[in-house]
Amino acid sequence: MYGNDDDYTYHFKYQISEEKVKATLPDLELDVTPSCFPDYVSEIYIFGYHNIDEVLDRLQEAGFDPVPETIAEGPWVYKPEEESYEEYRKRCGL
Repeated sequence: MYGNDDDYTYHFKYQISEEKVKATLPDLELDVTPSCFPDYVSEIYIFGYHNIDEVLDRLQEAGFDPVPETIAEGPWVYKPEEESYEEYRKRCGL
């Protein structure tokens, strides 16, 4: 449904455990931080090219309820072609 993408975020309405996320996705480089999207609490930022549908399936199988950035999108969404991840975090106040 979503296919492959580089540098993508997954958002959650609740606090997630970085330890559990890393155990669920041990093959991916990721960062777990507070979400800067309104109405969301946590986000997983996955660095590099990966299959979004596969990650969503793996997270759901582990008991998470991820919302892909394309669903939660707004002016606060990270766009790597326009800014660095550090600039994005600074803009969002993280």
